[in-house]
Amino acid sequence: MISPHLDDAVLSLGAYVADVVRSGEPVEVWTAFTRAPAAGAVPRGLRRFADYRARIAEDGHALELLGAGARRLDLPERVWRTPPARGLGAAFRTPVDATGFEQLGPLEHAVAEALARPGSRLLAPLGIGHHADHLEVAVAALNVALRLGATDRVGFYEDFYALGNGARRRHPVSRDDAGPLWRRVRDAPGWAGPLEGIVLGVTPLVASGPSLSTYVPASSALAWRPTPHPVEPWAQEQQLAAVAQYRSQTPALGGMRQLARIVRRAHRVRGGDLIWSVRPC
Repeated sequence: MISPHLDDAVLSLGAYVADVVRSGEPVEVWTAFTRAPAAGAVPRGLRRFADYRARIAEDGHALELLGAGARRLDLPERVWRTPPARGLGAAFRTPVDATGFEQLGPLEHAVAEALARPGSRLLAPLGIGHHADHLEVAVAALNVALRLGATDRVGFYEDFYALGNGARRRHPVSRDDAGPLWRRVRDAPGWAGPLEGIVLGVTPLVASGPSLSTYVPASSALAWRPTPHPVEPWAQEQQLAAVAQYRSQTPALGGMRQLARIVRRAHRVRGGDLIWSVRPC
C-alpha cells in the first residue's frame, strides 16, 4: 500500500490490511510524505502536524498492531514546500497540470519498484477529497500502471475524505457510485460523528484545481469498478485500535469516539472496505 501520510492507509483500509495479513499474505505500507520540515519553517497553526519523530513512532505502533511492514519514502508534504502554506487550505489546492507535482518522479519510481516484485499487488489512494498529496500519489500510481500495462495488479482505495460523501460526488471516478443527493446525505458515514461530519462536508468546498481525469486523461477511457470487501468485527476493532495509536492526529479528526462511529457506519452502509479496480475498456 502507498500511504500519502502517516495514518492514511490505516484510516482508509486498516480492517482490510488486518484481514489480508491474517490470511497469510505479507503487507507493506510505504508512506510517501515523511520528511520533517526545516526548523522555523512551520507556521504556528500547523506545528502539531510537524513532529515527525512522534508521528513515525505512532505509525510504527499502528502497523505493528495490524501485522504490516513499513517503509518511509522521505518526501516533503505539500504544506512544507514553497510557496509556504497559509493554513491547511493550501493542501487542497492542486497545480494547473501534472508538471506542477514536484514529487511525481520519486513517487512513480517507488510505484515501479513495487510492481517490479514478482507477484506483487499495489494499492494506492484514489485522491478523493482533492488533497494535493493524495492526488499526486494517485496520479503516480495510475501513470505507472498504464505505462507498464499493470492495471490488473493495481487497485485504488477511497481516502478518508470520502466518508463525507460530498467529496465522492466531486471525484471523476467515484461520483457515479455516489448515488442521488438524498442518498449521499442520508448514507454519509461522517454523520455518525456530527462534528467531524461537518468538517468532511466542508472539505470539498475549499478544494481547487484540476481532477484526476485532467492529470491522467487516459483515466476517462478506463472501466472503473468498486468492490466492497466485507469486514469482520475483529478486523474492525483491530483497525480502530491501530487508528488510536495516532495520538497526535486523532484530535484533529474529531477524536476516537467520533472516528470509531464513523468507521463502523462506513463499513455498514458500504458493505465493507471499498477498493476500485481499473481495466482498459
